[in-house]
Amino acid sequence: MKTLKSSNAYLSILMLGAALSLGACASGTAEPSTDATDTAAATNSNTPPSPSANPQLRGRYTNLGDDASLKEVTQRLEDAGLPTQDVENFAAQVRSLNQVVPAKALVSNWTPLSQAKSDDGTIATATQKQARLTDCRITTFTLAHSLITIGNPAGADTSLLFMDLEQIEVPPALFGENKADFEALYGRIATTSDHAKEPRQSDIEKYFNDHQISFHQGPVSIISVYIHDTIDPQAYSFVGHTGVLVDNHKSLLFVEKLAFDAPYRAIEFSSRAELQEYLDSLYDDGPNMEYGQPLYFENGAPLRLK
Repeated sequence: MKTLKSSNAYLSILMLGAALSLGACASGTAEPSTDATDTAAATNSNTPPSPSANPQLRGRYTNLGDDASLKEVTQRLEDAGLPTQDVENFAAQVRSLNQVVPAKALVSNWTPLSQAKSDDGTIATATQKQARLTDCRITTFTLAHSLITIGNPAGADTSLLFMDLEQIEVPPALFGENKADFEALYGRIATTSDHAKEPRQSDIEKYFNDHQISFHQGPVSIISVYIHDTIDPQAYSFVGHTGVLVDNHKSLLFVEKLAFDAPYRAIEFSSRAELQEYLDSLYDDGPNMEYGQPLYFENGAPLRLK
């Protein structure tokens, strides 16, 4: 199985499939077997992209696999100021997954992140029973859309969001009048094929300015991983992964969903450096590839390891 990092190989398949049919990314089932752009590195297998045990990773995690762990995390999200209804909507999405996945496949107790293991296919198979699948972007927007203001959502390039938009429209449809904001926040961004980070960062910041995207500054922020797509002559940046970060000045709580057919995760870190190490382990292939290394943003600016 390819890892989360094998991004451009999968993107080639993704873009070809998109040109042929919006449903071409399904893997032998009616639902997509992986989140195509969530990982930017998904595979064509039925096993969801999930990090294997990595003894160097710091932090601890839970899959919110029982009521106690879900209650603890949702309480921390509410205490940080997220609207109760948005947190409840997120909790309902977690319960929807937990109802179809065998409890033994999910981690409920806080467990060292270094011991995280890949799914053996149990979770990926179980998610096919869900009416609606969710990914990192749907999860993050569910929790944190109140933190975002978008003055000019029109004209977003949604080419890589077709699987997200299909799931959003499953009755009852999500986001309502905020759907255009979802499309603008996660639209792909034309950029240079240059591997240097600075010009790509500038293009992302210009995109925010053009679409009048701003973020509320407070204890909750949005972490975005921008993947560099250099398959075509016109290169792009797009949000290959995203999650919600809560900073209570004592620890960091990162809430994410890696893929449509992967579980939810809440991860506790002691610093943004630990968060970046984790993201690097999933998305950074190093400097010697045909595409640039990923860019990490916190809200509207590059992630600072403060």
